[in-house]
Amino acid sequence: MAHTAYITLRGAKQGLISGGCNTKDSMANRYQENHTDQITVLACDFSMYKDPHQHSLSHDAIRITKSIDKSSPLLAMAFARQEYLEGTIDFYRTNEKGYNEKFYSVALQKAVISGISSESPHSILSSGKEMSETISLRYQGIQQEHLICGTMAFDGWENDNTLAVMQGYQDIVARKPLPTTPPEQPVINREATQTPEKVFAKSPLVPSGTCNIGIQRETLSSVGQYAAYTAVLNNGIAEAGLSRVAGQALAEIEGMAVRLVGLAPAAAAVTLGMLVPSPLADGTLYDESEIRQKNTVKTNIRLGIDDNGQVYGYHVDGDKVPKREVVQYGDKFTVDLEPGISIEWIPISGDFGGKPILVNPIPDVEKSDIWIHPQAEQGKAFEKTYITPIQDAGLKDYILTFPADTGLPPLYVVYKESPRNEAGVVTGTGEDITGQWLEAAGKELGSPVPSQIADKLRGREFSSFDEFREAFWLTVSEDKSLMSQFSRSNQTLIRMGNAPYSVPEDQAGGRKTYEIHHVEEIQHGGAVYDVDNMRVNTPKNHINIHRNK
Repeated sequence: MAHTAYITLRGAKQGLISGGCNTKDSMANRYQENHTDQITVLACDFSMYKDPHQHSLSHDAIRITKSIDKSSPLLAMAFARQEYLEGTIDFYRTNEKGYNEKFYSVALQKAVISGISSESPHSILSSGKEMSETISLRYQGIQQEHLICGTMAFDGWENDNTLAVMQGYQDIVARKPLPTTPPEQPVINREATQTPEKVFAKSPLVPSGTCNIGIQRETLSSVGQYAAYTAVLNNGIAEAGLSRVAGQALAEIEGMAVRLVGLAPAAAAVTLGMLVPSPLADGTLYDESEIRQKNTVKTNIRLGIDDNGQVYGYHVDGDKVPKREVVQYGDKFTVDLEPGISIEWIPISGDFGGKPILVNPIPDVEKSDIWIHPQAEQGKAFEKTYITPIQDAGLKDYILTFPADTGLPPLYVVYKESPRNEAGVVTGTGEDITGQWLEAAGKELGSPVPSQIADKLRGREFSSFDEFREAFWLTVSEDKSLMSQFSRSNQTLIRMGNAPYSVPEDQAGGRKTYEIHHVEEIQHGGAVYDVDNMRVNTPKNHINIHRNK
């Protein structure tokens, strides 16, 4: 079983060479934020040997395989300059509770790079591989330690490969004595290991051959291919084309148009998130035939969608998701998601009226990845969004299977109807404002809607909250007393119907402009167009409000 490992490297001249190596800029969607200043080790090997006719012990170079990252040019420079390096490799394993624990370390003293070999795989024949390099390190001292059991070893040289500093080893032994009895060995159920546990999708960071719950914040693209679709349901019986706004064409059948059919009491936007996990070689993912035989399918990854249409993921522990079968009726395919809500695939022809409608694309999905969050971190604020705890998310998700002749694999789908995009009429009176209007936007519930703005908007009907938001800021642009409180650049934004920028310390990641918060949340029945249910907030305060609920 492979173990996850990370190395920290410091150069005598360049300082912390591994600093910032596990960041988005360095590793793209493979970075691990808990190991920012370490290098991910893909493989590691070294050996010691001794000629039986000689007393001296020989050490081969330690070889570390890693991805091409921020440290690659720095390591090349260290090689060229024969710079001394100090390094520690930390190895992790899964403990009995399913959590990663650091259990073994290898420390190198006065190491120099003796060789670098890089590989850029064939882009067609080896499309599943990534660029990597192998670094060979020779050292003057090495220490190995099993951190759980307390066993250690040390070897080092001074001049001309002379064995030295045996006292170093004695110091180690004195500091942490060896256990008097060997650790208890777990009883292995051979019969159980022959048939591994299986799920629909899981974290690729858990040990191979297991279905342990993921415990790190990681990207959805590391799990598999994903997509996001959106459509609008009009009053009464609705038929609307599904538009793909991000990701791959996961639910599209050649020659067919995809549409959403359902009953809607009012106009509403519907968002669907989809996932097809990448195959794994450890036999822990269900194959298609196994999924077809089940009514519910276990998965360790689920998706959620908030009222803004933002898609995010959860690590879960074998949650059961209902299976739905896509069936063929004549020349179309259909599947019922909920009573009255179904997806249909129909032939593209002149009879298919209208074009797919694109409404409220998923925010930043095409600019950044969708994040999967561990259970311990659900309900917290992160760089781009607030994650609703899974028990409050009200997930409506399914595993879809398709007829064999469509060529589509089983597909995970999560469904969300957003009342934020229902049509409505503005109500409420707002509040009289004295002094700086948005002075309170960064604290408590935020700044109320000014009464003079409420007076101009009250009674007006809007088809969606996005349309209302634009009208809100355009109305603000007509009020001289309010506009005088903004900078020229923000005044330009407001005249265009856009929210102004907050000061940098009140921004949060990609969220930089003022936001409208509903005091009673829409998902809990709060009025969408009642200005007395609205407050203007800085992004940071908006996140804090939801986090503290």
